[in-house]
Amino acid sequence: ELDRMKQTPPTEDEVKSAVRYLRGSTLLGLSSNPRLSGFMLGLMLEDLPADYLDQRDLALKNIDAQAVHNAAQKWLDSSKLVTIMLGTPVGLEPSRKIDTLPYVE
Repeated sequence: ELDRMKQTPPTEDEVKSAVRYLRGSTLLGLSSNPRLSGFMLGLMLEDLPADYLDQRDLALKNIDAQAVHNAAQKWLDSSKLVTIMLGTPVGLEPSRKIDTLPYVE
């Protein structure tokens, strides 16, 4: 799927649908005081402007299929895909196993 996305541009309808989803899910994510205050804290911690949502909304409105395709060509590389699994999956052998994580107690 990643290779297809890299080779074939999305349709304008696919982009519009994705933008609608992103805009709508953001608003739903801010539908309570705790969520809104957490979002505002995140803005402060990341040093983002108070009008971040307005800027993001404007950027989303200006995305087109060619911009998505260009980003896919630049950033997607299935040969560098990493899958992380927790637990002991049956029938799969890890290529690398990490028993402890740094900075995690």
